[in-house]
Amino acid sequence: MFIKKFIPKSLKQALKKKLNNFIRDFKSPKMLWGYDNNGVWLDKTRISDTVFMYHKERINLGNNVYIGHYTMLDGVGGLEIGEGTHISGCGAGIFTHSSHLAIRLYGPEYTKVPEDKKIAYKIEKVTIGKYVFIAAGAKILPGVTIGDGSVISANSVVKKDIPPYSLAKGDPAEVVGSTSELDQKYLNEEIIKSYYKNFI
Repeated sequence: MFIKKFIPKSLKQALKKKLNNFIRDFKSPKMLWGYDNNGVWLDKTRISDTVFMYHKERINLGNNVYIGHYTMLDGVGGLEIGEGTHISGCGAGIFTHSSHLAIRLYGPEYTKVPEDKKIAYKIEKVTIGKYVFIAAGAKILPGVTIGDGSVISANSVVKKDIPPYSLAKGDPAEVVGSTSELDQKYLNEEIIKSYYKNFI
């Protein structure tokens, strides 16, 4: 109390500001560059330190993938995420298994039965193509394939396959447009011409 009394107000504020900034920086999610994908180093891949990967040994990523903060990736049934795909995070989730039947059928014995031995336990691979964009809060359910160059809108729930270059939204997600058409107005820009690769 004695020391506090003699510290000038401006110094107190400066110290408080420094401490607050330090705590914010320390606690804030961080993007980590590079990822060891089963022995292959992906130097352009960026993954938040808040991403949760379940059975990460069954998750295959292409290079130049971005996976934002607070994303859930489930690898139980196998998950392929193509080159250049962006998952914006903020509650996005990709699921390759579901216990919605098994949990009731097994009751208290559920945790005693190994995943690969459970009946009524849905396990299906999910495949995400190249240069797909999955917006905040979107959920991709087991067995789905999303084609190259597609966009999945925020909070959509994808329950069936999405063809390449589709714009999909809703619950359940439906195709509402084409990313090829969406891109056309930008393709004549000189700056884009120097980067664009025609995936169609």
